[in-house]
Amino acid sequence: MQAKKMQRSKTERHFSEPCIRWLRRFTVFLFAVVNLILTSVPCRSQSSQENRPFADQVKAAFLCKFALFIEWSPAAFADSDSTFIIGIVGRDPFKEFLDRIAANTMIKDRKILIKRFKRYQKLEYCHILFISDSEEHLLKPILKNLRGQPTLTVGDMKHFIDDGGMINFLMKNDRIRFEINLDAAQNAGLTVSSKLSRLAERCIYTRRR
Repeated sequence: MQAKKMQRSKTERHFSEPCIRWLRRFTVFLFAVVNLILTSVPCRSQSSQENRPFADQVKAAFLCKFALFIEWSPAAFADSDSTFIIGIVGRDPFKEFLDRIAANTMIKDRKILIKRFKRYQKLEYCHILFISDSEEHLLKPILKNLRGQPTLTVGDMKHFIDDGGMINFLMKNDRIRFEINLDAAQNAGLTVSSKLSRLAERCIYTRRR
């Protein structure tokens, strides 16, 4: 009787484990979608100067969450254990807040490494590169330097996606939103989930699906 009970328990585990794995993946994905919407929180305050630190923290969270909706080719990673690299060029608005997120988060089962570059001429490969508004006057040479690389470029300036950047932060009705240049992402070999593009305030896409 005990042997039969043990056999039944083993069989139940055999059939339930794949379901549990699928449920966990689905839960993580659903949580990411919900969080991506919820992080578009109101950013009202008495002045834009007071509001800036909070807004930058929200944008730092977005940087990591964007990765859950982007697909990189296997060639973008040296091996299965290599880190996921997020770079910042120019003024760093996120500072230690992004470091704290990176220390406690994994992207696609990979640890996160934050790299900071004062000058674009010193850039190394990054999976995501945030181009600070301090580098707005250098945007075109930076994007030219990245051409052909599978790097998701993220900015926080006017005309960013119109000039070839991929994702840009913007404020609308006191909320942090974003816009996407799908053409630029595809040209870099990146696949953007339709779930992310549907959440965008504006998309640039000139090709036929």
